[in-house]
Amino acid sequence: DLNPSYTFYVRCAYAKLSELKSQGFSKVFTVSIGSRGHAIACAARQLGISATIVMPEGTPQSRGRLIERKGQTVVQHGSTMSEAQAEAQRLSDAEGGVLLSAHDDPLVIAGSATCGIEVMRQHGAAVSAALAHAGLIGGASPTPAPPIDAVFVPVGGGSLLAGVASAVKMISPSTKVIAVEPEGVDVMRQSLLRGHCVTIDEPGVDGIWVRQLGPEVFRVCDELVDDIVVVSDAEIAQAIRDAFEDTRALLEPAGAISIAGLVKWRESQLAHGEGSISPHGGSFVAIASDACNIEFDLIKEFASGASIVRVSGDAADHLK
Repeated sequence: DLNPSYTFYVRCAYAKLSELKSQGFSKVFTVSIGSRGHAIACAARQLGISATIVMPEGTPQSRGRLIERKGQTVVQHGSTMSEAQAEAQRLSDAEGGVLLSAHDDPLVIAGSATCGIEVMRQHGAAVSAALAHAGLIGGASPTPAPPIDAVFVPVGGGSLLAGVASAVKMISPSTKVIAVEPEGVDVMRQSLLRGHCVTIDEPGVDGIWVRQLGPEVFRVCDELVDDIVVVSDAEIAQAIRDAFEDTRALLEPAGAISIAGLVKWRESQLAHGEGSISPHGGSFVAIASDACNIEFDLIKEFASGASIVRVSGDAADHLK
């Protein structure tokens, strides 16, 4: 990511904080292990709002420093995310601020939707078709690029997936929206298969995993998501390498799983004789969402083939 927070979530943070500012609020509180807190700090600084980010003890110090450089407050508390969450709630109550929801908020989802709009805006065929259908354009026009067949989106709390799916399906209903999750923490896949939000208790890829989806995220994804791909640690590590070799962009695991999912899904299509799902051979987009929670120690781990699954003191509460 080249945006100021190195993560898609700055879109969500700005959408939420700008609305809170218009309502007269000046203080917000939340819990984070890194990138989400940094995104909120970036938006808060831009809007002149005070943000306090509570991080569990043991969170890499470099992540806290990024937040402090934006003029916001970092509080380290507890050994688990649940303990940090309780402290954020206590501080919010004591100081009269707003406790932010990580993902299950319509404004957060709307912020994520701008990612989908941007993808489709950059792809002329989808936009031209939508405008023509609405009667906003007409007449001869240059031959557009082939339509996008599928967009691959990483899943953590699910707000990015819900937002992208909402935008993409409105502009180009035939484009598939495919979720990608890490093995063992496939809360979206399990929830959609069972028809309700499930709770999982396994550790997750650093920065991307939640125990349970929120009801609004689940509702949107249940209606709009076409497929889900589950990827391994090894496949995520390879995606990080591929992204770096192709673009010199260094993604964190949470941001690279969409690339791993695209590769795995495409290989499966070819293996089952479905390689030509469209006359032009296929046009695909993978949303690489995050490059904030990446440290040299983590690079060393996946370069050596070690697991990139992180276990915190209370893995069941590992949130972004």
